[in-house]
Amino acid sequence: FTHDLIQQSVYEGMSLDMRQSLHLQLGEYLGKMMTKKISSANPVTTVMGQREQSFFAGNLVTSSLITLACDQINCAGSDAVISESQKLVFSKWNLSAGQKMANESDFSAALYYLTNGIS
Repeated sequence: FTHDLIQQSVYEGMSLDMRQSLHLQLGEYLGKMMTKKISSANPVTTVMGQREQSFFAGNLVTSSLITLACDQINCAGSDAVISESQKLVFSKWNLSAGQKMANESDFSAALYYLTNGIS
């Protein structure tokens, strides 16, 4: 519990601009990790029951990274993103996160990401 209180105290002691910048940096970092995972995904074959199935190693990690990246960027707020090219990239990430959530039947989360991708 002490660790959480220390973390909360430090976070609340930061200026709003500093918090937005931190969230934006974290989101960008996670998003870059996500794109690296996608480009370096290697097909892996596993045996499930009596049949072999191919899947991409790191796919679960990649799908989690997209939502984590978008959460951080959305926490920073749309006014923290200045560059139009960044806005376009972040909108695409939110679209991907929204589609991922819709595919998992989490429609309220899908709406959250799709709405943030538009703004």
